[in-house]
Amino acid sequence: MSSQRSSVGALVVFAAALAWFWPFLDYGFQIEDEGTLLFQLSRAAAGQSPYLDFHTGYTPGYFALGGWLLELAGGASGLRVVVAVVNAATAALCYALARRLAGPPWAALAAAAWVAFLPVYQGAFASFNVPYPAWFAALAWLAFALALARWNARPSYALAAAVGVLAAAAFAVKPNAGAYAVAAATWIVVARCARPSAVERALAVVATVAMALGVWAALGFALLSVDAVVHMVPVVGIAAYALGRRGADSAPPLAPHL
Repeated sequence: MSSQRSSVGALVVFAAALAWFWPFLDYGFQIEDEGTLLFQLSRAAAGQSPYLDFHTGYTPGYFALGGWLLELAGGASGLRVVVAVVNAATAALCYALARRLAGPPWAALAAAAWVAFLPVYQGAFASFNVPYPAWFAALAWLAFALALARWNARPSYALAAAVGVLAAAAFAVKPNAGAYAVAAATWIVVARCARPSAVERALAVVATVAMALGVWAALGFALLSVDAVVHMVPVVGIAAYALGRRGADSAPPLAPHL
């Protein structure tokens, strides 16, 4: 019953968010970002390759997806509809994820806060109309987080595989989102699973430390910087917690789930 209520609530949030985005479908046009992205996506749709045929800082995965969606949607106006649906779905997943830890009002507030975070620049353009990779990455990341939460509640190989695929999807369009997803999944799996053998205990240490070093490497191995303090203090705490906690004897084995 609770699951059904959560699903209904997520659908209501999706509809409400889409109703907010819809009137802005024809609002403004941002040359620097939207114009450039649409031009590059059209080149990708025509068979050209990023890096080889045009310069970009975005990923091949983004251009493969975006070029296909641009063709499927029939042009820029149709792509705005697709992006509106993506952002509304992201709001719904915000609700679904928050609903696992809080009541419906707080979960709805979390979704509303995310929608409110997407600005409309008066007389210029709406940020949520621009087909940024971040919108697709946010949807993939929240789907990943929801799958991981469900795996944590009831581990299964199918959910573990879904977690990996969704982390890869986030990575394909925005590498930092995927990298942090992989790190988070690793620490949670290590904390949740049993380590009955010496091999699995060693694997837990290697995987946990490797993920922490990966985050530190992304920060240039800095020690005395705001980024290092903001990121590495919680990372070290989470990694230490993951290693210090061991799943019960009835918990799933670490190696196959990791």
